[in-house]
Amino acid sequence: MTRAEANQIIDCCYVHLMVMKHHYEKTREFELDIIEKANLEQINELLFAIQTGIDRGYFIDIEVTCINDDTTQLWEEVSQTFSK
Repeated sequence: MTRAEANQIIDCCYVHLMVMKHHYEKTREFELDIIEKANLEQINELLFAIQTGIDRGYFIDIEVTCINDDTTQLWEEVSQTFSK
């Protein structure tokens, strides 16, 4: 994977993670349930992993793959609730 490809994947993941984070942190009538809290925690961990890679100046291919896989899985679950 080239550096440009890795950056493009990480950029896309970052956007999706920030959208999901905003969705969970917006003002709501009820508190987050246990699954939503776990999802938000995972989102924050993935954002931290992205920031760590940025601070280091590069991403290892396996990091990009794991971040992308985890973000995709979360996005598939969470994006279904956006219209609710």
